[in-house]
Amino acid sequence: MSNNFNTVKEVKQWRNFTYKSQVYDLSHLNAHWVEYLDDRDKNNPISYNFIVTYGLHCFTKESNELTDEELQLLMYNAPKESRPLNFERYNLSKLLPDIIKLLGEKNNISLSCWLWEFCNC
Repeated sequence: MSNNFNTVKEVKQWRNFTYKSQVYDLSHLNAHWVEYLDDRDKNNPISYNFIVTYGLHCFTKESNELTDEELQLLMYNAPKESRPLNFERYNLSKLLPDIIKLLGEKNNISLSCWLWEFCNC
């Protein structure tokens, strides 16, 4: 599959973020393909291919605890909105591509529950 995501209207490639001279790489959240294989019928397996994109909320979070200066320094400006970078979400976001790939596995109930909690934090 190519990396041609012309039909995608969401962010396809995230800009890195720099805070206090440290670069926070966001390339793990760039758009990508994922394939799920439905092999319940061994004689006729079906492959499903999806384009996966990630939103700003994966690594940002509003906070009333930030000072005006911190808010300004942590602000990530995306095409549709701006929000401050959240280091906990940023670190957890590194797990998302692997989690997305595992969602097609048969034994992912606990993974799905964890993902639900993560997405609603």
